[in-house]
Amino acid sequence: MIQILKQDVFFRYKKRIGIAKYVCDEDSIIFMDSDGHKALVKTEELESCTEIEILDEISSNDELKKLALDAEYIFIRTIDPTDYLNYCSSFN
Repeated sequence: MIQILKQDVFFRYKKRIGIAKYVCDEDSIIFMDSDGHKALVKTEELESCTEIEILDEISSNDELKKLALDAEYIFIRTIDPTDYLNYCSSFN
């Protein structure tokens, strides 16, 4: 299970979802996509992403997942199948 810790750092720029790594000033940021490309981007060129869009992209894009995980923008919770089944059966 992936939990987004900081949704406000994920943006879409030219149809690609990436991360705003550094704020340069009020009008521009450094945008990094999953290929490691960095670009100085005007904030008005960025589009916000919904939580569902972010989760979909992270689920299918291992590079973006690693970037976000390393920066602690997401948390990946692993659940042991046996523990989960015991948890579910406790409601019976």
